[in-house]
Amino acid sequence: MVAGGTGERKSAAIWVAAAALAAGSVGWGQSAPKFEVASIKACKAGGPAPESSGPKGGRGPGAGGTSSPIRLDLPCLPLRFFIQLAYIIPAGGINNGAPNATLEGGPAWIDSERYQIDAKAEGPASKEEMNGPMLRALLEDRFQLKTHRETRQVPVYALTVAKGGLKLHPTNGRSCAARDLTQPSTPPAPGKPWCGQLKSVVNSERITMDLPGASLAEFARSLASAGRPVVDKTGVEEKFDFHLEYAPDGVDAPDDLAAPPVFSALGELGLRLEPDKGTREFVVIDRVERASGN
Repeated sequence: MVAGGTGERKSAAIWVAAAALAAGSVGWGQSAPKFEVASIKACKAGGPAPESSGPKGGRGPGAGGTSSPIRLDLPCLPLRFFIQLAYIIPAGGINNGAPNATLEGGPAWIDSERYQIDAKAEGPASKEEMNGPMLRALLEDRFQLKTHRETRQVPVYALTVAKGGLKLHPTNGRSCAARDLTQPSTPPAPGKPWCGQLKSVVNSERITMDLPGASLAEFARSLASAGRPVVDKTGVEEKFDFHLEYAPDGVDAPDDLAAPPVFSALGELGLRLEPDKGTREFVVIDRVERASGN
């Protein structure tokens, strides 16, 4: 990304990741309902979000995104995050467009200029459809967005089992709530996270990760702090409750706060990272224009 403050981008990215929890299974090129009407408004720089045109009791200025069986309301965010939501972000183990892809290209204004989107579908539609193919169609129509996909060979880390064997305990099925993405989403019991849902706490001295009821493939995808994509090559299919604490790169913390680097921390779980080569998909922006009038 080329514009906008780091903190601003992080907060928006966190919102997009949360909004994408229900995104998922409809792939590119498949038919889906369309938005009957859609309002796309430019947000004033440094000002609050414009008033929502959604139904009474919906989102007000500056609030988070909401959705209903026929509405998708997204708050003031840079266009890049809407593109990531529509084309990139995986959720719940089912990918929304391109799994583990990287968005590339685009002019600087897609990071700095913010938009609010309020859209109404022709009829009831799932969150998967609205966040995925329906949002993609809207972006392509109103922003004249054109993209293509490329697969390239990139450096990766292979996640393998260390010589001493795994030091993980299989999940007991009680640490988290299983989620059925084919059914309406209802919150899990208080204090009980979704299985496969990553919780991370980051500060200047350490990164703490908890990932309950997940496979090693899911755990590998969560290791973004390793500096390059991580690919599971353990051959293990069991699910585990993962807890990992490690220091960010270059941290020299006091002894009472010291945490091992990620490679050492993984060793305590009976895992290791080995340099390797792999493929990664890129979604490349070929063309994009400022939104046409409503």
